[in-house]
Amino acid sequence: MESNLFDKQAFKRYESLLANKASRKAEVMQDVRRYLFYAQIQQNKQSLHYLEKLLIQLLGHYDFDIRDQSIVCLNMLYDGVDWQFGVAFEPKVTCVKSQFVIEETVISRNPLNYVLLFLSAPAFCRDFPATILTWHPLQVTALNSKNGKYSVKFELKEFWRCGFFDWKLLEIDPEGKVIMLRKLDAEGSETFAQGRFIVHPEGVNEQQIHEVVVDYKDQDSDPDKNFFTLAKEIPKFAKMGVSCLYLMGALERDNGLRVDEETGETVEVKRPNASPLAVIDRSEVNRMLGGSQGYSTLMQEASKAKLKILIDCMSRVSSSRPHRKYRKNLLQTMDSEGKRTLCYGTDGRSVNYEDSAILNYRKLSSWNLLVQDTAKVVQKYGVNGIHLDLSLIHISEPTRPY
Repeated sequence: MESNLFDKQAFKRYESLLANKASRKAEVMQDVRRYLFYAQIQQNKQSLHYLEKLLIQLLGHYDFDIRDQSIVCLNMLYDGVDWQFGVAFEPKVTCVKSQFVIEETVISRNPLNYVLLFLSAPAFCRDFPATILTWHPLQVTALNSKNGKYSVKFELKEFWRCGFFDWKLLEIDPEGKVIMLRKLDAEGSETFAQGRFIVHPEGVNEQQIHEVVVDYKDQDSDPDKNFFTLAKEIPKFAKMGVSCLYLMGALERDNGLRVDEETGETVEVKRPNASPLAVIDRSEVNRMLGGSQGYSTLMQEASKAKLKILIDCMSRVSSSRPHRKYRKNLLQTMDSEGKRTLCYGTDGRSVNYEDSAILNYRKLSSWNLLVQDTAKVVQKYGVNGIHLDLSLIHISEPTRPY
């Protein structure tokens, strides 16, 4: 490597190398990891951007080893530390205000000296979004010095925020060298003494969640339903013991248009065959169901009754009339006749066949769009949570490099 900067030119060069010269894949991926190391040390946003863009493309590479190494590198990039480079974390799921205790039996052939726990966790201050790295000295108890087993315990009262709490046990020997401690895994093999807590909101286990299709009618003769009519039903759900409503079809969908004969105004109507998940804009609520005003009324009533509201976070969009911001990111594929066509959404129970299309999640811009849309709708409408329709987007048996 001539420079530690991974710019647009370097991105194009390594993109070409990884597409055409698989024989050099080990050397090339080693270079990519080195670039990533320097970019994280320097906090170079330009290098991190192009590295993330390259690594996301490589998730669809035709070579399994390159796909696997790109996952490891992305873990390093998003974690901000390289602790998962050698072995993946063993995650544990917990909640805010749960007891924060780590108890491990570590293995060492020599007597332990100065043992530290490195902790990568969200900051105590809620207004500070970044993850901070701290270290904590630990007390060590010898369980069986002949077999080199030692007990290590760390306690920090309780988890204070949602997020990832990553930890790693280290020893500093008398010569000042840093040694990564090891433990036995469930199969009895030695592995690094490290782990991850995935911390969810307080009380999430006690939530009573009820799913509602906002405009669903039992009979065609029933009056139309929308955000306003659902707001009136909030007290009924609260009396039933429901603490959280998941609203399906709340986002802007592929509605139809007609002209009102009395007023002459153009109004939106429901298309008979349009799925509530055929979303044209993931950052806006459905205007046909009452729009911003109707949704705000619903949120006010839910807040009075202490009900939380969840809405969809869609990985796919409408295939017929998506917002123009999605056009360059729609995933293309080949049909049975070899013609290029959209890669349509699933044909399972939740959607109608071909009414939705998947975005190309081998592009960083598709992930950025997903995050931007979700952040906008949450901040604008005060949503309490989101429901992920597909937690993993992948293409099986890729036939092209990207």
